[in-house]
Amino acid sequence: MKPLTNFSERAQRLGRISSCLQPLHGSFPLLKVTRLNSSSLDKLRNMVNLYLLASLEAFYKGRSFHMHDRLFDNCISEILDLPNITPNGLILPKQQTYLAYNQIHAAIVEIINSLNLEVHIKSVHAPVNIRLVNGMPDPTVDTRPRASVKMHSDMWTGEPANAIMVFLPIYGEHVKSE
Repeated sequence: MKPLTNFSERAQRLGRISSCLQPLHGSFPLLKVTRLNSSSLDKLRNMVNLYLLASLEAFYKGRSFHMHDRLFDNCISEILDLPNITPNGLILPKQQTYLAYNQIHAAIVEIINSLNLEVHIKSVHAPVNIRLVNGMPDPTVDTRPRASVKMHSDMWTGEPANAIMVFLPIYGEHVKSE
């Protein structure tokens, strides 16, 4: 019986695609890690900040928020209380935030092109997902059947089986406070 998933073929495919991502800062058969240049990451972070600002202004009528590099840190409680965030931390676009959300997509396209990945890409899942992850256990969220912290396949949400997931930690890696 042929296995349902041929991991060696997937590893070879990912190896071919990631060959343009030199230097790699982590390389495993089904996981590759590279760094973005600072201007690409800064632009993407600015566009995510703009999106968060648009969300804050849309849902907190009468409050004044200011665009700055520390928007996420300074407004974390307001951001976490936004009504357009799912239990898995996905920040959903709403009519009031589409312009800012589209700018995130433009920044992603620039990153794809700067890494020379466009030659390997047949299609891209759109819209891209912007997800808040804090790394802290939350039993009320984590025990749900489709909690994102559980071992899962993104086929749950309709992703094709041959998709490659790309994760960009916009605000860096979560560091536990001691």
